[in-house]
Amino acid sequence: MPVGDVYGVRPAWVDDTLFPFTSRFVDVDGNVVHYVDEGDGPTIVFLHGNPTWSFVYRDVIAALRNRYRCIAPDYPGFGLSQARTGYGSLPEEHAQAVVGFLDALALDDVTLVVQDWGGPIGMWAALERPARVSRMVIGNTWAWPVNGDRHFEMFSALMGGPPGRWLIERANLLVRVMIPTGHRLRKVTSAELAQYRAALDTRERRRASAIFPRQIIAGKAFLTGIAARLGELAARTGNAEP
Repeated sequence: MPVGDVYGVRPAWVDDTLFPFTSRFVDVDGNVVHYVDEGDGPTIVFLHGNPTWSFVYRDVIAALRNRYRCIAPDYPGFGLSQARTGYGSLPEEHAQAVVGFLDALALDDVTLVVQDWGGPIGMWAALERPARVSRMVIGNTWAWPVNGDRHFEMFSALMGGPPGRWLIERANLLVRVMIPTGHRLRKVTSAELAQYRAALDTRERRRASAIFPRQIIAGKAFLTGIAARLGELAARTGNAEP
């Protein structure tokens, strides 16, 4: 299926000034996965959350690419990536796609940078490919069920239920609200916000983003499986049990 109007071609709406990187595409299990690959040196792979895409790491990549190889993919259905027919957009499917991406690029000795949903997705990938992922930089995320946390349970029930999904799919609520409120040190510019809106510019494109909120609760089995193996990650890095 095409990415934008032409298969494997960067869409015209991408702002080359804000996102001054070469867009690359790779097939991962039938998904057309977009990524940027900038610089040379030790490899860092950046995993985004919801409702963002690799654009969220643009400033970090620009600052580090003179010393590191910086790679940032978009999950199938996000950013400039295209999901195959039948792709369910569940967190575990994105995690499998990340594993496939690491394999497709034959990446080794990777530092994995994760935040938001990139946390459980990236930790699962690191557990599945211990020979490829050597280090992790973890921020603003989690990797266990949220049992009993009323804040997240209510958010998941509301935003993952019919009213929330309607607002996300029909009104692009997550981009319109979560992106601006997520910028705490400065105000997001209209040009920056336009890049997030354009990536999720149709109801069909926003469907993948609408799946994540419910999975905070519904994805309990996936999160429980990661939590049970966190000791493996701690042992590999020489850190104490989390």
